[in-house]
Amino acid sequence: MYQKTGPKDQYQVQMSQGLDQLDYAPAFWFHQPAFLKEQPCNDPWVFGLRNQRTMQTEAAFILYEKGDTAESPCRAPFGSIEFNPKLPPAALHLLIRTAADFAVGQGLRSMGVVSYPFCYNPVAAALLTACFTGSGFSVAVTDLNYHIPVAEEPLEARMHPSERRRLRKCFRAGMQFSAEATPDLAQLYGFIARCRQRRGFPLTLDFAGFKTMFDHFPDRYQVFAVRDGSRIASAAVGVRISPDILYYFFPADDALYKTFSPTVLLLHGMYGYARQAGYKLLDLGIATARGVPNYGLIRFKANMGAEPSLKLTFRKTLSPPV
Repeated sequence: MYQKTGPKDQYQVQMSQGLDQLDYAPAFWFHQPAFLKEQPCNDPWVFGLRNQRTMQTEAAFILYEKGDTAESPCRAPFGSIEFNPKLPPAALHLLIRTAADFAVGQGLRSMGVVSYPFCYNPVAAALLTACFTGSGFSVAVTDLNYHIPVAEEPLEARMHPSERRRLRKCFRAGMQFSAEATPDLAQLYGFIARCRQRRGFPLTLDFAGFKTMFDHFPDRYQVFAVRDGSRIASAAVGVRISPDILYYFFPADDALYKTFSPTVLLLHGMYGYARQAGYKLLDLGIATARGVPNYGLIRFKANMGAEPSLKLTFRKTLSPPV
Protein backbone atom coordinates (compact mmCIF):
# COMPACT_ATOMS: atom_id res chain seq x y z
CA MET A 1 0.00 0.00 0.00
CA TYR A 2 1.42 3.33 -1.13
CA GLN A 3 0.17 6.36 0.83
CA LYS A 4 0.61 10.12 0.66
CA THR A 5 -1.08 12.76 2.80
CA GLY A 6 -2.39 16.07 1.57
CA PRO A 7 -3.93 19.41 2.53
CA LYS A 8 -3.65 19.77 6.32
CA ASP A 9 -3.49 15.97 6.43
CA GLN A 10 -7.27 15.77 5.88
CA TYR A 11 -6.84 13.75 2.68
CA GLN A 12 -4.69 10.71 2.07
CA VAL A 13 -4.00 8.99 -1.23
CA GLN A 14 -3.89 5.22 -0.97
CA MET A 15 -2.62 3.13 -3.88
CA SER A 16 -3.25 -0.56 -4.42
CA GLN A 17 -3.02 -2.86 -7.43
CA GLY A 18 -6.20 -4.48 -8.66
CA LEU A 19 -9.82 -3.49 -8.28
CA ASP A 20 -10.75 -5.48 -5.19
CA GLN A 21 -9.74 -2.63 -2.87
CA LEU A 22 -11.78 0.02 -4.72
CA ASP A 23 -14.33 1.39 -2.25
CA TYR A 24 -15.55 4.37 -4.27
CA ALA A 25 -18.86 4.19 -6.15
CA PRO A 26 -18.52 6.21 -9.38
CA ALA A 27 -21.58 7.26 -11.35
CA PHE A 28 -20.31 6.43 -14.86
CA TRP A 29 -20.40 2.85 -16.14
CA PHE A 30 -16.90 3.00 -17.67
CA HIS A 31 -15.50 3.73 -14.19
CA GLN A 32 -17.30 0.95 -12.34
CA PRO A 33 -15.45 -2.21 -11.19
CA ALA A 34 -17.83 -4.54 -13.03
CA PHE A 35 -16.87 -2.91 -16.33
CA LEU A 36 -13.18 -2.48 -15.51
CA LYS A 37 -12.73 -6.15 -14.57
CA GLU A 38 -13.59 -7.07 -18.18
CA GLN A 39 -10.82 -4.87 -19.61
CA PRO A 40 -8.06 -6.59 -21.67
CA CYS A 41 -5.19 -5.17 -19.58
CA ASN A 42 -3.23 -6.21 -16.53
CA ASP A 43 -4.52 -5.26 -13.08
CA PRO A 44 -4.58 -1.47 -12.83
CA TRP A 45 -3.17 0.79 -10.17
CA VAL A 46 -6.01 2.23 -8.11
CA PHE A 47 -5.40 5.57 -6.40
CA GLY A 48 -8.11 6.37 -3.87
CA LEU A 49 -8.40 9.78 -2.20
CA ARG A 50 -9.61 9.22 1.34
CA ASN A 51 -11.03 11.88 3.64
CA GLN A 52 -9.44 11.15 7.02
CA ARG A 53 -12.22 12.96 8.89
CA THR A 54 -15.15 11.09 7.37
CA MET A 55 -13.13 7.95 6.45
CA GLN A 56 -14.79 8.05 3.01
CA THR A 57 -13.05 7.70 -0.34
CA GLU A 58 -14.04 10.78 -2.32
CA ALA A 59 -12.23 10.20 -5.63
CA ALA A 60 -10.59 7.39 -7.54
CA PHE A 61 -7.99 7.48 -10.33
CA ILE A 62 -7.37 4.21 -12.16
CA LEU A 63 -4.29 3.78 -14.35
CA TYR A 64 -3.08 0.95 -16.57
CA GLU A 65 0.55 0.31 -17.44
CA LYS A 66 1.03 0.00 -21.20
CA GLY A 67 4.65 -0.34 -22.21
CA ASP A 68 6.43 2.71 -20.83
CA THR A 69 3.25 4.74 -20.25
CA ALA A 70 0.47 4.93 -17.66
CA GLU A 71 -2.92 5.23 -19.35
CA SER A 72 -6.50 5.92 -18.38
CA PRO A 73 -8.53 4.11 -19.64
CA CYS A 74 -7.40 0.67 -20.80
CA ARG A 75 -10.03 0.37 -23.57
CA ALA A 76 -13.10 2.54 -23.28
CA PRO A 77 -14.36 5.86 -24.64
CA PHE A 78 -12.96 7.61 -21.56
CA GLY A 79 -11.24 7.18 -18.22
CA SER A 80 -10.12 10.06 -15.96
CA ILE A 81 -11.41 10.82 -12.45
CA GLU A 82 -14.81 11.06 -10.81
CA PHE A 83 -14.88 12.82 -7.47
CA ASN A 84 -17.05 14.25 -4.71
CA PRO A 85 -18.27 17.66 -5.96
CA LYS A 86 -17.32 19.20 -2.60
CA LEU A 87 -13.71 18.06 -2.94
CA PRO A 88 -11.25 20.99 -2.69
CA PRO A 89 -9.02 21.50 -5.75
CA ALA A 90 -5.90 21.05 -3.58
CA ALA A 91 -6.98 17.49 -2.79
CA LEU A 92 -7.60 16.73 -6.47
CA HIS A 93 -4.14 18.11 -7.28
CA LEU A 94 -2.71 15.81 -4.61
CA LEU A 95 -4.35 12.77 -6.21
CA ILE A 96 -3.01 13.60 -9.69
CA ARG A 97 0.50 14.44 -8.49
CA THR A 98 0.69 11.29 -6.36
CA ALA A 99 -0.28 9.11 -9.32
CA ALA A 100 2.32 10.85 -11.53
CA ASP A 101 5.04 10.53 -8.86
CA PHE A 102 4.28 6.84 -8.48
CA ALA A 103 4.50 6.31 -12.25
CA VAL A 104 7.89 8.04 -12.24
CA GLY A 105 9.01 5.65 -9.52
CA GLN A 106 7.96 2.74 -11.72
CA GLY A 107 10.25 4.01 -14.49
CA LEU A 108 7.47 5.07 -16.85
CA ARG A 109 8.05 7.86 -19.34
CA SER A 110 4.58 9.38 -19.81
CA MET A 111 0.96 9.47 -18.67
CA GLY A 112 -2.14 9.82 -20.83
CA VAL A 113 -5.70 10.45 -19.66
CA VAL A 114 -8.82 10.55 -21.85
CA SER A 115 -11.45 12.47 -19.91
CA TYR A 116 -15.23 12.39 -20.23
CA PRO A 117 -17.11 14.99 -22.27
CA PHE A 118 -17.83 18.31 -20.58
CA CYS A 119 -21.57 17.74 -21.11
CA TYR A 120 -21.52 14.88 -18.57
CA ASN A 121 -20.55 17.22 -15.74
CA PRO A 122 -19.39 20.68 -16.85
CA VAL A 123 -18.21 21.79 -13.40
CA ALA A 124 -16.19 18.62 -12.75
CA ALA A 125 -14.71 18.65 -16.28
CA ALA A 126 -13.59 22.26 -15.91
CA LEU A 127 -12.00 21.58 -12.52
CA LEU A 128 -10.25 18.48 -13.87
CA THR A 129 -8.85 20.50 -16.77
CA ALA A 130 -7.42 23.09 -14.37
CA CYS A 131 -5.99 20.43 -12.07
CA PHE A 132 -4.40 18.35 -14.85
CA THR A 133 -2.84 21.34 -16.58
CA GLY A 134 -1.80 22.77 -13.21
CA SER A 135 -0.04 19.47 -12.51
CA GLY A 136 2.11 19.69 -15.64
CA PHE A 137 -0.17 17.96 -18.15
CA SER A 138 -0.86 19.44 -21.55
CA VAL A 139 -4.04 19.09 -23.60
CA ALA A 140 -2.81 16.62 -26.21
CA VAL A 141 -6.12 16.16 -28.07
CA THR A 142 -9.22 18.33 -28.22
CA ASP A 143 -12.14 16.31 -29.51
CA LEU A 144 -15.59 17.66 -30.23
CA ASN A 145 -18.38 15.61 -28.66
CA TYR A 146 -22.07 15.97 -29.54
CA HIS A 147 -25.09 15.34 -27.33
CA ILE A 148 -28.83 15.89 -27.47
CA PRO A 149 -30.48 17.16 -24.28
CA VAL A 150 -33.54 14.97 -23.66
CA ALA A 151 -36.61 17.09 -22.98
CA GLU A 152 -40.38 17.00 -23.33
CA GLU A 153 -40.22 18.55 -26.78
CA PRO A 154 -40.09 16.05 -29.68
CA LEU A 155 -36.77 15.68 -31.46
CA GLU A 156 -38.31 17.06 -34.66
CA ALA A 157 -38.45 20.48 -32.99
CA ARG A 158 -34.63 20.47 -32.76
CA MET A 159 -33.91 18.97 -36.19
CA HIS A 160 -32.93 20.85 -39.32
CA PRO A 161 -35.69 20.83 -41.98
CA SER A 162 -33.53 18.62 -44.23
CA GLU A 163 -33.39 15.91 -41.55
CA ARG A 164 -37.14 16.19 -40.92
CA ARG A 165 -37.68 15.50 -44.62
CA ARG A 166 -35.46 12.42 -44.42
CA LEU A 167 -37.37 11.24 -41.36
CA ARG A 168 -40.68 11.52 -43.22
CA LYS A 169 -39.16 9.66 -46.18
CA CYS A 170 -38.24 6.74 -43.91
CA PHE A 171 -41.75 6.68 -42.48
CA ARG A 172 -43.32 6.73 -45.95
CA ALA A 173 -41.10 3.79 -46.97
CA GLY A 174 -42.54 1.80 -44.06
CA MET A 175 -39.31 1.51 -42.08
CA GLN A 176 -39.74 0.58 -38.43
CA PHE A 177 -37.66 1.49 -35.37
CA SER A 178 -37.38 -0.95 -32.48
CA ALA A 179 -35.53 -1.54 -29.24
CA GLU A 180 -34.64 -5.17 -29.88
CA ALA A 181 -35.75 -7.51 -27.09
CA THR A 182 -33.83 -10.57 -28.35
CA PRO A 183 -31.25 -9.32 -30.86
CA ASP A 184 -29.31 -11.69 -33.09
CA LEU A 185 -25.86 -10.62 -31.87
CA ALA A 186 -23.93 -12.47 -34.57
CA GLN A 187 -26.00 -10.82 -37.30
CA LEU A 188 -25.67 -7.42 -35.65
CA TYR A 189 -21.91 -7.74 -35.21
CA GLY A 190 -21.49 -8.73 -38.85
CA PHE A 191 -23.60 -5.74 -39.90
CA ILE A 192 -21.49 -3.36 -37.79
CA ALA A 193 -18.22 -4.90 -39.01
CA ARG A 194 -19.19 -4.53 -42.68
CA CYS A 195 -20.23 -0.92 -42.19
CA ARG A 196 -17.04 0.03 -40.37
CA GLN A 197 -14.91 -1.70 -43.00
CA ARG A 198 -16.75 0.21 -45.73
CA ARG A 199 -16.11 3.51 -43.95
CA GLY A 200 -12.49 2.69 -43.12
CA PHE A 201 -13.03 2.63 -39.35
CA PRO A 202 -11.27 0.09 -37.12
CA LEU A 203 -13.35 -2.48 -35.24
CA THR A 204 -11.98 -2.30 -31.71
CA LEU A 205 -13.93 -5.24 -30.29
CA ASP A 206 -14.03 -8.85 -31.46
CA PHE A 207 -17.26 -10.83 -31.46
CA ALA A 208 -16.46 -12.63 -28.21
CA GLY A 209 -16.01 -9.30 -26.41
CA PHE A 210 -19.13 -7.90 -28.08
CA LYS A 211 -21.25 -10.85 -26.97
CA THR A 212 -19.82 -10.70 -23.44
CA MET A 213 -21.19 -7.16 -23.03
CA PHE A 214 -24.75 -8.41 -23.48
CA ASP A 215 -24.30 -11.74 -21.68
CA HIS A 216 -22.76 -10.23 -18.55
CA PHE A 217 -24.49 -6.84 -18.42
CA PRO A 218 -27.91 -7.03 -20.10
CA ASP A 219 -29.10 -4.01 -18.08
CA ARG A 220 -26.34 -1.83 -19.56
CA TYR A 221 -26.54 -2.57 -23.29
CA GLN A 222 -29.54 -2.27 -25.60
CA VAL A 223 -29.68 -2.88 -29.35
CA PHE A 224 -31.66 -0.41 -31.44
CA ALA A 225 -32.46 -1.02 -35.09
CA VAL A 226 -34.35 0.36 -38.05
CA ARG A 227 -35.70 -2.36 -40.32
CA ASP A 228 -37.11 -2.44 -43.79
CA GLY A 229 -39.19 -5.58 -43.41
CA SER A 230 -36.71 -8.08 -41.98
CA ARG A 231 -33.64 -6.30 -43.34
CA ILE A 232 -31.59 -4.05 -41.04
CA ALA A 233 -31.20 -0.58 -42.52
CA SER A 234 -29.38 0.96 -39.54
CA ALA A 235 -28.51 -0.06 -35.99
CA ALA A 236 -26.60 1.00 -32.90
CA VAL A 237 -25.96 -0.12 -29.36
CA GLY A 238 -27.21 2.06 -26.52
CA VAL A 239 -25.01 2.05 -23.40
CA ARG A 240 -26.45 3.07 -20.05
CA ILE A 241 -23.60 5.28 -18.81
CA SER A 242 -25.65 6.44 -15.81
CA PRO A 243 -29.35 6.88 -15.01
CA ASP A 244 -29.11 10.24 -16.83
CA ILE A 245 -26.93 9.40 -19.85
CA LEU A 246 -27.52 7.07 -22.81
CA TYR A 247 -24.53 6.62 -25.13
CA TYR A 248 -24.89 5.94 -28.87
CA PHE A 249 -22.29 3.24 -29.60
CA PHE A 250 -21.18 1.35 -32.73
CA PRO A 251 -23.65 3.00 -35.15
CA ALA A 252 -23.92 1.32 -38.53
CA ASP A 253 -26.05 1.52 -41.66
CA ASP A 254 -26.64 -0.35 -44.89
CA ALA A 255 -25.24 1.44 -47.96
CA LEU A 256 -28.29 0.25 -49.93
CA TYR A 257 -30.40 2.79 -47.98
CA LYS A 258 -28.10 5.78 -48.41
CA THR A 259 -30.79 7.90 -50.06
CA PHE A 260 -33.13 7.31 -47.10
CA SER A 261 -30.69 8.13 -44.26
CA PRO A 262 -32.24 5.56 -41.87
CA THR A 263 -29.87 6.78 -39.12
CA VAL A 264 -32.19 9.78 -38.81
CA LEU A 265 -35.05 7.44 -37.89
CA LEU A 266 -32.72 5.49 -35.61
CA LEU A 267 -31.76 8.58 -33.61
CA HIS A 268 -35.36 9.76 -33.58
CA GLY A 269 -36.36 6.43 -32.05
CA MET A 270 -33.49 6.41 -29.55
CA TYR A 271 -34.44 9.91 -28.40
CA GLY A 272 -38.01 8.74 -27.78
CA TYR A 273 -36.72 5.70 -25.90
CA ALA A 274 -34.42 7.91 -23.80
CA ARG A 275 -37.27 10.27 -22.95
CA GLN A 276 -39.53 7.40 -21.83
CA ALA A 277 -36.71 5.84 -19.77
CA GLY A 278 -35.96 9.09 -17.94
CA TYR A 279 -32.58 9.90 -19.46
CA LYS A 280 -31.51 13.53 -19.59
CA LEU A 281 -28.84 13.29 -22.27
CA LEU A 282 -28.31 11.26 -25.44
CA ASP A 283 -24.56 11.20 -26.14
CA LEU A 284 -23.82 10.85 -29.86
CA GLY A 285 -20.05 10.66 -29.33
CA ILE A 286 -17.25 12.56 -31.02
CA ALA A 287 -17.24 14.05 -34.50
CA THR A 288 -13.45 14.28 -34.64
CA ALA A 289 -10.66 11.73 -34.84
CA ARG A 290 -7.86 12.63 -32.44
CA GLY A 291 -8.89 16.25 -32.82
CA VAL A 292 -9.20 16.24 -36.62
CA PRO A 293 -12.73 17.35 -37.53
CA ASN A 294 -15.06 15.26 -39.67
CA TYR A 295 -17.11 18.12 -41.08
CA GLY A 296 -19.77 15.89 -42.59
CA LEU A 297 -20.36 14.18 -39.25
CA ILE A 298 -20.33 17.53 -37.43
CA ARG A 299 -22.99 18.85 -39.81
CA PHE A 300 -25.16 15.74 -39.47
CA LYS A 301 -25.08 15.70 -35.67
CA ALA A 302 -25.77 19.43 -35.48
CA ASN A 303 -28.66 19.00 -37.96
CA MET A 304 -30.12 16.33 -35.67
CA GLY A 305 -30.29 18.94 -32.91
CA ALA A 306 -27.14 17.91 -31.05
CA GLU A 307 -24.96 20.38 -29.16
CA PRO A 308 -21.13 20.34 -29.00
CA SER A 309 -18.95 20.04 -25.93
CA LEU A 310 -15.25 19.38 -25.44
CA LYS A 311 -13.70 16.01 -24.74
CA LEU A 312 -10.05 16.38 -23.79
CA THR A 313 -7.06 14.05 -23.67
CA PHE A 314 -4.27 15.06 -21.28
CA ARG A 315 -0.65 13.93 -21.54
CA LYS A 316 2.46 14.46 -19.46
CA THR A 317 6.07 13.51 -20.07
CA LEU A 318 7.47 12.09 -16.85
CA SER A 319 10.91 13.07 -15.69
CA PRO A 320 12.92 10.67 -13.52
CA PRO A 321 13.98 12.03 -10.12
CA VAL A 322 17.27 13.92 -10.15
